[in-house]
Amino acid sequence: MNARMIAAAAIIFAVSSAAHAFSAGELLTNCRAATQVRAGWTPKDEVEAFAAIRCLSYMLALRDSQVLTRNVLGRALVCTGDRVSPAQLASIYVDWVDATSETWHEDAAVTAMLVLMKAFPCPAR
Repeated sequence: MNARMIAAAAIIFAVSSAAHAFSAGELLTNCRAATQVRAGWTPKDEVEAFAAIRCLSYMLALRDSQVLTRNVLGRALVCTGDRVSPAQLASIYVDWVDATSETWHEDAAVTAMLVLMKAFPCPAR
């Protein structure tokens, strides 16, 4: 019984210590992989493939959250609609974060939302 409790505690500790804010620099690394795949590059292993998928999933979730916010609350911060692909969003993110290296340590969600707000502002009401 003690061995099971120790194993459970170790798993809980590992999961909770891995739960940290995703930084702009980490998302940048992932999005660079996504933009390279879009340009015809083939990932050499699962880690590189996962990096590209993580960025594209992140961008899709941000875009979808704004569609949901607009439909539920009647207002969104970003107005991309369905006309912009996650790969295009990744490319915009890479360009912006590369140009503003002082943001690399900041939270990815904040920087991504700021980038998208600047790139795709919603019309004034």
